[in-house]
Amino acid sequence: MEKSVAFAEARAARIAAGPPLPRTAAPARPLPLRPGRVASLSAGAPWEARARPTPGVCELVVVHAEGRFLGGSYELCERARRQLAAPLLVSDVFLGEATIGRAWRAGADAISPIVCASERAGVPLASLAAAARALGLGFAPEVATLDELESARDLGCRLVLVSLRDRDSLRPSLDAVAPLFDVPGLVKVALFADTLSGDEGARAAALAEHERATLTTETWLETPA
Repeated sequence: MEKSVAFAEARAARIAAGPPLPRTAAPARPLPLRPGRVASLSAGAPWEARARPTPGVCELVVVHAEGRFLGGSYELCERARRQLAAPLLVSDVFLGEATIGRAWRAGADAISPIVCASERAGVPLASLAAAARALGLGFAPEVATLDELESARDLGCRLVLVSLRDRDSLRPSLDAVAPLFDVPGLVKVALFADTLSGDEGARAAALAEHERATLTTETWLETPA
């Protein structure tokens, strides 16, 4: 995460130094209350070498803008906005208004700060929520611990992301995050579920039982044209 934070800090400085740009997309749309089919979009992932098929119909698309390990960008969000009808939830190491504003201009409907990264950078989750909501963006943070989940609840979040891969090692982390799915009252979207196989894949599928979570069923690695 330290490398991801350093990448995000450098990118935020470049964005802040540039001229402000308008939003060219339609106004941000609300996130679905309980999305039934969720996909994620990335320019690349270290655990997956082959490209996925062209994006189909989904109720929510998580766009990975994290650029250090997932190769994502806000330009990826712009291209996705032109191609996809589903609401776009942009995941990144958000550190403040500069990158949140860039996501807004790229056509995001909501943002998902990776909480463990923001905390390491000393950025309070509440300040990110306030900046996003001031622009009319939804707010659905990515949490990895029960404390982070409660912080999201305290901020009035109804939906959170949970990565099934550890953000430091990128290895499966089902044991660590499984307790989060037993907490009622919040909709959880499990990221990278489709990249797990065998016993880990079966355990990931079990997390969605009894409407405890929605799994990301496809991770698209093709960059929209």
